[in-house]
Amino acid sequence: MGVFGKFFRKRKAIQKENDAIGYETEHKYDEAAKAWAERASAELTDNELIFADDCLDSCKDWIKAGNIEEALNQARRSLQGFMLDDWLKDDEDGEYLKELTDTVALMKKAGHDKEADLFLTDINNALRSIDVKPVSLLVLSDENRFPADCPHCGAAISYIGNLDTINCPFCAGVIHAI
Repeated sequence: MGVFGKFFRKRKAIQKENDAIGYETEHKYDEAAKAWAERASAELTDNELIFADDCLDSCKDWIKAGNIEEALNQARRSLQGFMLDDWLKDDEDGEYLKELTDTVALMKKAGHDKEADLFLTDINNALRSIDVKPVSLLVLSDENRFPADCPHCGAAISYIGNLDTINCPFCAGVIHAI
């Protein structure tokens, strides 16, 4: 493809990044996730680290969109990108591994324990394959989750915090953490 091919790939990647950021601003996380994934595909031949980061951005947006299967797929693509050219093996400060384990924590925090455990297993299998010590991860949270709607009046609830019970701001009904 040469110079022109690289130019057009780079231009497409920039456009996809702009699209993704715009979709995130509009809270259209499924569209943003798709745009990040497309940008990742455009970057793979030029820079595997940007590819891996774009896959992680796609993963995070898929989590926000509620599609954990696609989030896991993008997380795994990211891991593959970091495995190219020994990025994880030569990761002296642990930056790339931290990005991956932060994604595991994000999955767990979003309530997707099974997928988080699967991805952590993938990470550890990859680390073993390059003779790097596997990692363990402990996710601590002091936040309780509450239903999206009040069980008494149906009003939207947006509280995030560490209380066990709150009162509905509309009907004053007691709402218990789930």
